[in-house]
Amino acid sequence: MVSRIKGILLLDQDTFREVEHDEKATGQAALIVIVASILSALGVSFGPVIFQPGVGTAVSPLFKFLGIAFWAVVAWFVWSAVTYFIGTRIFHGEATYGEMLRVTGFAFAPMAFMILSAIPCIGLAIALVVSVWALGAVLMGVREGLDLDFGRTLVTVIVGWFLYAIGMGILFSIFGLF
Repeated sequence: MVSRIKGILLLDQDTFREVEHDEKATGQAALIVIVASILSALGVSFGPVIFQPGVGTAVSPLFKFLGIAFWAVVAWFVWSAVTYFIGTRIFHGEATYGEMLRVTGFAFAPMAFMILSAIPCIGLAIALVVSVWALGAVLMGVREGLDLDFGRTLVTVIVGWFLYAIGMGILFSIFGLF
């Protein structure tokens, strides 16, 4: 698993292909999502990042942490389902939902570095770099998982991300995290 995570962090296409076809890797993908979600939530909830859910509210960092970690895991399932649906139904890509879970789950690996966003003065820059890195990993994973060209992959990922962002906004608004 460590070599796979390293391959994903290096955005190695062969690693995404390997994960896509290994049906036993779904549990590994889930573990990566859970660990990355916890580390990401720690960095965002307890760090000094300027654009942070709950700034100016009475919401405790612990409650923010739980909300962010919970949504990240839910988002994995939702984003995988959306990319699977768009990619296979609209763009006629070839994949199973399990393959999408695996490639998007492993693509969460860079988000573990979001814990570094808690570093004063450079936390926001780190958060931006990590977010772009993770988005690149998702693009590579979805492209490999669906066997689509880059343009169709980009549209699929953007629509999935847009729905993810709406869901996050609704959830965080309901619980007062924004």
